Amino acid sequence: MNAKLLMVADLGLLKAFRMEQHNNLYFTIWYGVYSLSTRQLRYAGAGHPPALLLGPGSACSSTALASTGPVLGCFPGTDYAAKATTVLPGSTLFLMSDGAYEITRPDGSLWTYDEFAGLMMKASAGGGAAIDELLASIRNMRGEGPLDDDFSMVQLQFPA
Repeated sequence: MNAKLLMVADLGLLKAFRMEQHNNLYFTIWYGVYSLSTRQLRYAGAGHPPALLLGPGSACSSTALASTGPVLGCFPGTDYAAKATTVLPGSTLFLMSDGAYEITRPDGSLWTYDEFAGLMMKASAGGGAAIDELLASIRNMRGEGPLDDDFSMVQLQFPA
């Protein structure tokens, strides 16, 4: 893969989704390609929250895999820079919407990405269902009822 990941051009998204043709709406994306033989994960994104990569084991580490490109639909001709990281055997990757961690507490303060990452590390190290623990913690923090934003998350487990 080149230094720049032209995933937008490859998918035809910029041509197919021009903001002015869709009621000035836009969208974000995080895109990754994993090579099993080299254990390299190459990724890029367009306005999307960072993915969270957790190392294996009970003393796991966390890495925010941030994307730096602007949202799709706003700036035709934008190149989206690719980044790469080596994935340790048994690591876990979480891809999520910002609604999974931008939670407003009852006192009006905003839960931070670092607090979210800490909870995910604790839940993953404990061997529990990390997404279920996250949702239970958010419900405990916010109370019952609908969340302020969407809550979408995917968990990917890399082979050991």
